[in-house]
Amino acid sequence: MFFTGIVIHESLVDPTLINRLTIKGGEVASDPNMPGDLWHLYTVSVTEAQVQTIANALKPTGFYAHFGNAKQGLVAFPGKVFRLEPRNSATWADAIDYGRSIGIPDAQLDFTFDDLIDE
Repeated sequence: MFFTGIVIHESLVDPTLINRLTIKGGEVASDPNMPGDLWHLYTVSVTEAQVQTIANALKPTGFYAHFGNAKQGLVAFPGKVFRLEPRNSATWADAIDYGRSIGIPDAQLDFTFDDLIDE
């Protein structure tokens, strides 16, 4: 089963991990909190095992990545992956609580899956 998600190049301890993923697209965006800084965002198609690899490669603070398909969502935090239902926000509570516990602001813990799910 494959999942679509966005990986931020700057979130990875070893950014060359991107080269081992199936890239569907990419863009460069400015960091709203750090004017002048740029983020390189890659839309990827990955397996569940690759999501765990991404989780293990995330910098220890400030980042997560989420992935989805029509049936399941995965949220990767540094060293930890949560499974949830993409269209049922009631299943997101544990992932949101964990994100808060590692200092990710609530505004960033919305896990929007609409753009990631191919119907």
